Amino acid sequence: MARGLGKEGGESGIEDLRVRQEKTDEVLVFTDGSMIGGWVGAGWWRRDNGGVEYGARIPLGKEMEVYDSELVGIEAGIRNGLLMAVQEGRKQILVLSDNQAAVQRMGRREASSGEAVVQRVWALVARAERHGITVTVGWVKGHCGVEGNEQADRLAKAGAQMARGGRHAYTSIAYLRRRTRSWGTRTAEPA
Repeated sequence: MARGLGKEGGESGIEDLRVRQEKTDEVLVFTDGSMIGGWVGAGWWRRDNGGVEYGARIPLGKEMEVYDSELVGIEAGIRNGLLMAVQEGRKQILVLSDNQAAVQRMGRREASSGEAVVQRVWALVARAERHGITVTVGWVKGHCGVEGNEQADRLAKAGAQMARGGRHAYTSIAYLRRRTRSWGTRTAEPA
């Protein structure tokens, strides 16, 4: 399910992506995650063949890491891509993220950080396969002028801004690990 696109950082990968955006049989969705002032959000973005843009900003709270928001963004992108693919009879979904660790995590089913999200993603992939739809999660070089990636980044940042003062989606294991490490490095105050 996971792979890279333009991983070498060259323009050939970006050009390949621009050509793919024109394909009519593939749903192409860009995703991203963001943290602003400790608040986390995710976003996804796509444009249909008629030029109509779709996207979402997802506020996630303060008890997650950017890595978690990247995974949530990928999950939301697959969910939306699957809806569009089923409605329009498309057979391929390509979800692109600029976070290599999140893309690689989608390809592993063992217990690890982000397991709950990854299990939901695999359930979506199984649903897609029942409809004859292939799902691919890939990497795209970030912040290099790819419109979809820039739009997903904007939506993820908006999601993080919306999260301020709101409820937490959940507390992630990665967040707890970071907090535990920071507690272990604090020195005790003298009595």
